Amino acid sequence: MSSRADKVAMITAGLLVLLMGIVLGRVAQLQLAPSERVTRLVSGRIVGAGAEGVRGDLLDRRGRVLSTTRFSYKLVLDPTLLYKAEVGGSDLGELILKAAEVSGLEAGAIGRVAVEKMAENDRRRALISVVVRPVADATPRSPWSRVGRSIDRLGEAFFAAEPSAQAEQPVGKKQIRYAPVPGLIELERAQAVLAARLPGVGIERVPVREYPGGELAAALIGKVGWDHSGALGAEAAFDAKLRAQGDRTRYVRDARGNPLWVEAGSAANVTRGDAARLTIDLELQRIATDEVWRGMSEADAAAGRAVVINPHTGGVLAMVDLIREVPDAVDIPWITEGEPDPVYDLDNPPRLRMVPDDPRRRVHPSLARNRCVEDVYEPGSTLKPFMWGVITDLGLADIGEVFDTEWGIWKTEYGRPIKDVTRRETMTWAEVLTNSSNIGMIKAGERLTPAQMHAAVERFAFGTPTGIELQGEANGIVTPLRRWSKYTQTSVSFGYELAVTPIQMARSFSLFARRGPMLGTIPDVTIVGATEQHSEYGIVHRALPEETARLAIAPMAATAAKMEGQLAEDFPGEDRWDYPMFGKSGTSRMVIANPPAGYIKPRSLPAYCPEQYHASFIAAGPTNDPQLVVLVIIDDPGPAYIRAKRHYGSGTAGPVVRRIMERSLRYIGVRPELAPTGAAVALAD
Repeated sequence: MSSRADKVAMITAGLLVLLMGIVLGRVAQLQLAPSERVTRLVSGRIVGAGAEGVRGDLLDRRGRVLSTTRFSYKLVLDPTLLYKAEVGGSDLGELILKAAEVSGLEAGAIGRVAVEKMAENDRRRALISVVVRPVADATPRSPWSRVGRSIDRLGEAFFAAEPSAQAEQPVGKKQIRYAPVPGLIELERAQAVLAARLPGVGIERVPVREYPGGELAAALIGKVGWDHSGALGAEAAFDAKLRAQGDRTRYVRDARGNPLWVEAGSAANVTRGDAARLTIDLELQRIATDEVWRGMSEADAAAGRAVVINPHTGGVLAMVDLIREVPDAVDIPWITEGEPDPVYDLDNPPRLRMVPDDPRRRVHPSLARNRCVEDVYEPGSTLKPFMWGVITDLGLADIGEVFDTEWGIWKTEYGRPIKDVTRRETMTWAEVLTNSSNIGMIKAGERLTPAQMHAAVERFAFGTPTGIELQGEANGIVTPLRRWSKYTQTSVSFGYELAVTPIQMARSFSLFARRGPMLGTIPDVTIVGATEQHSEYGIVHRALPEETARLAIAPMAATAAKMEGQLAEDFPGEDRWDYPMFGKSGTSRMVIANPPAGYIKPRSLPAYCPEQYHASFIAAGPTNDPQLVVLVIIDDPGPAYIRAKRHYGSGTAGPVVRRIMERSLRYIGVRPELAPTGAAVALAD
């Protein structure tokens, strides 16, 4: 009897050992080479949960926060659960009212989302009419398949809460289960919603990008997109640096969807995005904005722009682009092919709406087109210091040479009439620059060959983007040498027939404001803070010899002094300035843009508006040790300013530059200087 029992026990033990071996082998096979069927069943049970990170802050050059991220909460609805609750006898209206009460959101907003999404789900259910039964799996089975078939069945039973690929599946769109309600709620409200346990109503924690800098630098800072990645401006330029580094934590869930366990090593570490410091100074941005608005209002102008940069590092300290509605402006009278040409009265022209409409700006300032980077204009006389420098450098004119300036009225050899604002019989080469004589500049420019003048424009990097870290930068426009004509030669001499962006002009003018051996070199402009990447003295190339660049400063100091004298007359009391500066004014007619698709320009409408202008002034200061370059463009000064002959750059943009320079230098702590003496004053008669 004992022997029989021993045999049974041995056989049983052997069978158990064999079964355990089979189970262990099957487990090993499932781990190392699971069948496609098991893989399909198990994969639905391994899910990932997003690990939230925080986007880094954007800071100005002094560490002030320009944009930052905080977390808030959204009310989200599950329309399928709302449907079940309604079918189960719940009053949907009462549920929505209760959700509104605890969340603080409007019942109408919650109701609209609920009704729209539930109606869409009803529509999708109505479309489901086809049922598919997949063909049985004909994949050849491994040697382990037969041994492990019963274990597969056990697995199917365990995972039966979710339909397998063999189950009947309806054809049609999935039901909507996520419907966020517009608006954000605070933590206390979110907790109240959760405590209410309303069917189909939940809470989602969401990151919110805030902009403490407000609208001052909105167009520069930009925006983040729906996924909290940089979409515009500095947010896009520094997206890789600012973006939060996170991952997904993988875990296994049971048949009810609840987490079972987290595999070792699958939890992700989340890091905050790095902060990025810009060169922008929020206070300088405020100063420039205030003064440009004042200048626009005084001149009844349609728009205004300003750029303030550090000429040594190339860092942009402020960039302003403002537009105001001009009630008396009318749209350009485009016509269609074959339509009668309207009569355009050149003696009494209407004020055309010349600043392009920017619908995105009306939505939010951060969406605005940045006209300091994206739009070009003809610089007018602000180009003269550059051409003056090239002609002087090539030895084609001496600073004391006397030019016949024809009492301000002259015709070129091919009959083109030219006029000067300051009318004199003669001027020295230095006075040609100080008094902005078109006649003197053209006569000197005729000493250049077309190839030399074209090369002169290119040596100052006009027609070449600056590479600033902002989207949509324009190249500028320079007439190709193959199309260069005698008309071009005349036009370029006094700042026409080429177009630049404000940031290009500010960059190039910096060559007159750099120190020591850097004088005459052009910096690379940037909005990246000094602590981020760029050096104290970045150089693109040398445009003028140091001595030639220095020669241009005294005539431009006299130009600034003349502007300040007129400013004191126009604005009594503004006659004392702590910081001398040097600069140049420019006035250019506004160009009629190309017509929209399907339209043409009336033949009676000239290429240039006869009485609408870009008035600009660019300066560096203080004169003895420049710290800032300031450019201001007042677009389309009003008719009253034009009738009073105050629409020129010195009368319209010059005062704005003067005020920005004074306030900005005082703010950054520059010691006041005595007014310039000697040669600069002597040239200012």
